[in-house]
Amino acid sequence: MPYDMGEYYEHVSDYDLEYQGQSEQDIPFWRELVTRYTPQRVLELACGSGRIGLELLHMSGNFLLEGLDVAPGMLNAYRRKLEREPESVQRRVTLHEGDMSDFELENKGKFDLIFLPFNSIAHLYDLEQQMDAFKNTHDHLTSNGHFVVDTFLPDIDYLSNALNRPSNVYLEDELESPE
Repeated sequence: MPYDMGEYYEHVSDYDLEYQGQSEQDIPFWRELVTRYTPQRVLELACGSGRIGLELLHMSGNFLLEGLDVAPGMLNAYRRKLEREPESVQRRVTLHEGDMSDFELENKGKFDLIFLPFNSIAHLYDLEQQMDAFKNTHDHLTSNGHFVVDTFLPDIDYLSNALNRPSNVYLEDELESPE
């Protein structure tokens, strides 16, 4: 059963704005992973608008990257970003719309690195969905492949102080041209 994204991912520019500083925190980890495993074929689950995948493609190496996401708007944003990239980057990327718990890609069994970044496992609301995603991911890996999940581990002190911190505020305004 596909998970419900609600309206959150319908406003891709808001998503990109909200997480624009995140790359400084997690991109070094993903770069280290690619450097360590030297994959030939990589699959990013919940690839979103390309924040991580595009950064990795700028590294040295010629691995092929496939991205999977359930949100068409995010994939369209990724495609628009790809159009601004050199042909050498564009030809290394294939994007797929699909649910991480029941996808089946042409390159099944050929990925030597699959990763699920940025707490995206939280989009799978129950244990059955999570287990389906893990089994499906396993089926897409090579026999020596690696599956890496990045998830948020709550810090009770941080969470208990959440209401004492100012929240991020974003202003959205729609303007119409007088013409």
